[in-house]
Parts: sequence; structure tokens; C-alpha cells
Amino acid sequence: MSNKSLLTKRNKSRALFFLVTIAAVCLLGPIGSRLIHAQGGGVAPQMEGTWLVTVSPAGGAPPPFPALVTYSAGGGLVVTDSSFPPTQGNVYQGTWVRKGGREFAFTFLGFQYVGGVHSGYVRVLETVTLDPSGDAYRGEGVFQFLDLNRNVVFSEPDTTIATRVKAQ
Repeated sequence: MSNKSLLTKRNKSRALFFLVTIAAVCLLGPIGSRLIHAQGGGVAPQMEGTWLVTVSPAGGAPPPFPALVTYSAGGGLVVTDSSFPPTQGNVYQGTWVRKGGREFAFTFLGFQYVGGVHSGYVRVLETVTLDPSGDAYRGEGVFQFLDLNRNVVFSEPDTTIATRVKAQ
């Protein structure tokens, strides 16, 4: 076998090794980063997960109340609060985004009912800042009642404090 054919075979082997290595890094890299995050490693704090939130309306009515908020990977959001009974509407859906660093913003929307008839919507727009541990946050937002055409009928600022619900 000539030196030229040995060199070509060696280059092909190196190229194949390089491609296999790149493919492994691309496929396994995200899995590894999720494992590090799940084990509490050195990954920046994330919103994903369920949080127990205390909502405090600025006007004092209703009094502060608890809510459960679940942030899903990809920006989905589900909220259940205790300010309304389920028959009046207390489940909301929305989206969230990272604004930068430990700051996040979300908007959610839910149906409201009077006497079992859809009467409007509730919308909340809020910005929250995670504490350095990633297990608590504080937020400031706006709570809005909307009519059936989604026009704002009532608006009030609110503040929130939250703690992450951890698996036991």
C-alpha cells in the first residue's frame, strides 16, 4: 500500500472520528446540562417548576391570597389561585420569558364567570426577580379585569413573593 493511500485512509478515519465526536456532543450536551441543573449544579437559576406564590393586591382587597404557578420549559405557564372559587374561574394560562439575568416577565389570561356564564377575563402582567438561590422570587405586576371584548374594565397593581415547591 502506498503512502498516499495510507494518508487518505488516515484522514478519512480522523474525519469520521471528528464527525462522531461532534454528533455526540450535540446530542448529549443538552442532557448533561439538564442533569446538572436537576442536581442543583452551577447553572443559572431557572423559572421551570411549580411555585407557591402570595399575591398582595395594592388596594388591599381582596387580602393577600395564595396561588400555585407552574412555569414549563419553553415558556408555558399555568396558574391556579384561591381568590375566586373554581365556578367563577381560577385557572389561568400564559407565557413567560427571561428578560435577562435573574429577571423574568409573564402574562397570563383566564376566563371569568358570573352565574355560570362567561362574563370576561382576568389578565396579569408581571415582572419577577429570582433571588440568587433560585428558590424564591419577588414580583410586581398589574391585575386586570377585561370585558368579553378584552377591554380593560378594572386594573390594579400587585406584588408577589414566591417560594419554589421542591420534590421531597
